[in-house]
Amino acid sequence: MKFEKLTHSNLKILKSKGFNVLTSNNNLIGETVVWFPERVNDIFDYLIAIDINYIIPQQEFDILVIDDALRDMDEEQLIGDVFLAYHEKV
Repeated sequence: MKFEKLTHSNLKILKSKGFNVLTSNNNLIGETVVWFPERVNDIFDYLIAIDINYIIPQQEFDILVIDDALRDMDEEQLIGDVFLAYHEKV
């Protein structure tokens, strides 16, 4: 497994590989946040399905849409490490 700091550069690499969402089951307030990249067909439907199916608080997880993060977040706002075993480092 390879984890690296979440950066705009890493988000761009993941996006170029077809990933569009990062998920984490860590609390964003905790010491270490770990993100895992995913590919979803329709981000809006994905988010709606999660909202509808969210019942048990212990199973809560955080979602970061890669395009939103690249557009709306500064580098210093990106928190945690991302799993990068899915691609070769450029």
